[in-house]
Amino acid sequence: MQKLRELGRHRLSARMPKFRRAIETEPRSAELNDLFEAYALAAARLEELREREQSDQRLLFEYEVASRGIEEEVTRLLVSIHGNPPPVSNTSASHENGMRQGRIRVRASLQTSL
Repeated sequence: MQKLRELGRHRLSARMPKFRRAIETEPRSAELNDLFEAYALAAARLEELREREQSDQRLLFEYEVASRGIEEEVTRLLVSIHGNPPPVSNTSASHENGMRQGRIRVRASLQTSL
């Protein structure tokens, strides 16, 4: 369980650069720990589905939605504790933009394969 929590914490930290410091330093509350574990499991399953040649697209979509829902819940919790995060540095912003562009390409390829 501890490994799952830390894996989820690290994955969320990478996905949410604006909240990286808060995610890494936040005391381990039960609610956040549960979200970190859930995120680790959802992200692992999502990777597995994406690597398959013939994935169930509906299942893939469900895990994408679940992962985003966990990200939103973590964001809500961290904002309620810490307030809004400071602006992201240019390096982090460009990295985040690159990740966003990658997700757009993935979504476009998923839509054309349906």
